[in-house]
Amino acid sequence: RDVKRDAGGRPLRSGKRKRTTKVDLDIPESSLVAQHRSNLTYINNKLRQHCISLDLSNEHLLQLQKEMAENTGGDTQESYRTLHFQRVQLTRIFSRGSMELGGRFYRGWWQALPGKHRPHIRIDGKKTVEVDYSGMSLRIIYALAGHDMDPEVDPYDIGLEDWSGRSDNRRSSIKKIINALINDEDGVYVIPKKALKLLKVTGDEFKLLLAKKHPLIAKELNSGIGLKTQYIDSQIAEAVMLDLLKKDVVVLPVHDSFIVPAGYQSAL
Repeated sequence: RDVKRDAGGRPLRSGKRKRTTKVDLDIPESSLVAQHRSNLTYINNKLRQHCISLDLSNEHLLQLQKEMAENTGGDTQESYRTLHFQRVQLTRIFSRGSMELGGRFYRGWWQALPGKHRPHIRIDGKKTVEVDYSGMSLRIIYALAGHDMDPEVDPYDIGLEDWSGRSDNRRSSIKKIINALINDEDGVYVIPKKALKLLKVTGDEFKLLLAKKHPLIAKELNSGIGLKTQYIDSQIAEAVMLDLLKKDVVVLPVHDSFIVPAGYQSAL
């Protein structure tokens, strides 16, 4: 994929929210692409052989679908967002017209599920466990620069007052902002005012805090390195899925985390 661009290569934006328009591109044929396609076919064929379901009553399922609709701006009284449980086939989506940018796995129905509801996912009727690998993109940036990030350190703790750890209600906003900044190679991203109000900082103050916490990452803002790290973590996800599926252990990717049957956490 890419976005529509003007003659100078800048993204075209339209509408009240000045959003870009994504466009699908032809896939170049190469030995690498053939291998990607072969691996994806193997993964999808394996997933089709198993039942990936959600253990909820009809009443709770309707409540969940209503909640999901509200979170995406739907009518809170009448709109329900349907979960399509037949969607167990994954698609890899690459970015900026390059087969070495992006490449993450998308379109599994479980990926749309809010995190608090994922414990209800069942694989062949068995309970599951989700293992989260926090801050993958940031840790890969450190690794590319030849540095380790302490695994015990929360990469999204940038030094805000009264920080309460991984349960802090500001953490998800910080994560979204940092990921947007490292993916913003066109330099068009503006930190939302609502997020800045929650964090009680200005855009410049946020970037100063980020530079103090992660100078390596601050240097990479607007470089588009986030899409390069996505390609690396998509390669890791592909390797993980191929290895476990060959052992008949079902594994479901959720970008920075994986879901496996309970009892297979150590294998993951």
